[in-house]
Amino acid sequence: MNNLIDHEEYNDKVIVIDPNGSVGEIIELHGLAIALPKKPRRSKILFHDKPKSMQMWSRLPVPKELQIIKSMDEWLDKPKEFRNKYSSYIEQEFERRRNGVWFYNNGRAEYLTGRHYMFLQWSKIDVGYPSFLKFQQELFTHFAACESDPRCLGQLFTKCRRSGYTNMCTSIIDDEATQVKDKVLGIQSKTGKDAQENIFMGKVMSIFRNYPFFFKPIQDGTTNPRMELAFREPSKRITKSNKTATTGEALDTIINWKNTTNNAYDGLKLHMLYLDEAGKWENPADIREAWRIQRTCLIVGRKVIGKAMVGSTVNPMNKGGEEYKKLWEDSNPMKRTANGRTATGLYRIFIPAYEALEGFFNKYGEPIVEDPEKPVEGLDGLEITIGAKTYLKNEREGMKHDASELNELIRQFPFTEDEAFRDSIQGSIFNIGKIYQQIDANENLYPNPVVRGSFVWVEKDKEVAFEPNPRGRFKICWLPPKHMQNQTYIKYGKKHPSNEVYGVGGVDSYDLDATIDGRGSKGALHMYNKFNMSDEVPSNMFVV
Repeated sequence: MNNLIDHEEYNDKVIVIDPNGSVGEIIELHGLAIALPKKPRRSKILFHDKPKSMQMWSRLPVPKELQIIKSMDEWLDKPKEFRNKYSSYIEQEFERRRNGVWFYNNGRAEYLTGRHYMFLQWSKIDVGYPSFLKFQQELFTHFAACESDPRCLGQLFTKCRRSGYTNMCTSIIDDEATQVKDKVLGIQSKTGKDAQENIFMGKVMSIFRNYPFFFKPIQDGTTNPRMELAFREPSKRITKSNKTATTGEALDTIINWKNTTNNAYDGLKLHMLYLDEAGKWENPADIREAWRIQRTCLIVGRKVIGKAMVGSTVNPMNKGGEEYKKLWEDSNPMKRTANGRTATGLYRIFIPAYEALEGFFNKYGEPIVEDPEKPVEGLDGLEITIGAKTYLKNEREGMKHDASELNELIRQFPFTEDEAFRDSIQGSIFNIGKIYQQIDANENLYPNPVVRGSFVWVEKDKEVAFEPNPRGRFKICWLPPKHMQNQTYIKYGKKHPSNEVYGVGGVDSYDLDATIDGRGSKGALHMYNKFNMSDEVPSNMFVV
């Protein structure tokens, strides 16, 4: 299947994530154009038979007779009639695992990728089975695009605390390892102990143990391994009655973890790699150097053979944050090499803390960002009376007397990418806290919303129009009234723009020659409305 298609509205390729190749709605997600699968007819969408207000994700019931079966041996011992009765259910679960599902959520049809469905339906975590959360749907959809795009090596997620990303990644690892043959899936974290105890033993094994029998391949070793989960046929002694050492077909796939060293997987071919807390790796491990080596494990020649999941909150710059920030800067899908890849091969994604804050989701999994007009019932059954943004602003207000604590709070629960990469203010010769306060104040100079887009010719050399476009080069927060647009006059035989009494502009031009570091120079432009008495033109503000 060709996972990339051309689309006239996008400068880049559109990534098709449906395993069957269908193309439905095309969405823009963190610099990627993604084609969702075609929406099926209403009767094929889960919860279509419920009233709109009752349409929300809930775990689908599992037949009680299947819940007590723990292995394929037990299943095969059941009468043929029993197996015939439930075979269609099992086949349906495999189909959903591969293709994903659609469900109605408060009247809206939502798509869950196969990975997301496995997370919600079959990945039991410390608090039980997960709830549907919109920002996690965004993450799973983004990762599906990373998996489907042959140019991409994986996902890079800069996150806030308590976003559930570790649970998501370990669910994906279990899901993938239990259906592919002859593969290695690896895990690293900020320390080897974290990789072993918190991720491998605490999450990977826990999720796998709670899988239904029909998703569990043949397993070698103990029921509680500490180093690797191996889907191999257990060794058997060859005897007179048993001429062969193995009796069944095994996947020969393993999940393992490695200590935090740059070359931990050097020389291996990896099918999947999870790098946990990549923004917190300190010497001697360097996440950029580690990725430089580990990425070669995911490529053979020019072909991508494996995918990575890299996620973290960000440490201070001198404690691993600087290397992670460089990794982030080189993972922008809007900036590609001639081969079509980002410099790292990864596609980055950032979600503001107020869209992912625990305790601020309604029963439909939607974040309550702004203050609601009236209390909203949360997923936990408690009332939500203020929005997540107000809650976090209140937390910041309470810390304003302590610049260091305030800065740490902002780094852990960032609203923007810039906040996520704030440095620690400890040990600086500058008052970084004051600098950040001024940056925050500057943000309030702009009215909302600021719209990104492009200026395009309607009629060459006569009329220009502004078109919103997430890939555009201009950000605007005000346009003049229609009768003031595209006005010019002739002076000294040359065309000049009208409306000079209202506005002024400044340009930092670009040089056609390359700069010292070889990247080339970029231009910049700002347009500013001067003080005026007009009712149509706001005063003293940047507008473009």
